[in-house]
Amino acid sequence: PPPLEGASPVDVLRQAMEAVAGMEPERLEKILSRAAMAFSVPLVLEEVVVPLLARIGAWWEGGRFGPAHEHVATVVIRRFLEWLLETIRVASPSPVLVAATPAGERHELGALLAAVSAAAEGWTAYYLGPDLPAGEIAAAAGKLRARVVALSCVDEGTVGRLGEELERLRAGLAKDVVVLVGGGRVLAEKGDGVPAPEGVEKLGSLGELRKRLRELGGR
Repeated sequence: PPPLEGASPVDVLRQAMEAVAGMEPERLEKILSRAAMAFSVPLVLEEVVVPLLARIGAWWEGGRFGPAHEHVATVVIRRFLEWLLETIRVASPSPVLVAATPAGERHELGALLAAVSAAAEGWTAYYLGPDLPAGEIAAAAGKLRARVVALSCVDEGTVGRLGEELERLRAGLAKDVVVLVGGGRVLAEKGDGVPAPEGVEKLGSLGELRKRLRELGGR
């Protein structure tokens, strides 16, 4: 699609919400593609995609969107993030990050966002997919010689098993592999949230993830 002219991330976000509300997946895909041409990857993720997902979720919970709106938008956004991950060129050799969601967690966009953010920071990023047992994640990380394992956990229904999954993952990895986990209230310090096991770091945003990856040897 032709590039954006004179648009800001706020303008793009507004247009994207209009496309979601009108259930126009082709228009939404063009808007996101144009944003990727106009802005840096971190800017697209943090000022367009993340707030877009937050608004879609809020409108769905508030009854302004039906499930079909949310599903159609999610398909487009996932495809866009996968495209970004494939098109970012990373120098070789580079440190390796694998991203996934643990067993029981079906919401995968957070892990995809982490993988794309890592690629933009100069890491070789592999997205393993959602709902993976700890042993599978650890095996893949070992095979790919990952320096970092990044997990996304947002479904509060996973709280009952998340602590055990994180402990199994930590035990299955080499000691020098860093485990980073993001996920809102699921990993809260208080209330019903799951405290991070020893050797697992909690992050609150993509900005914190990018900062930590730079400390660990990214670009």
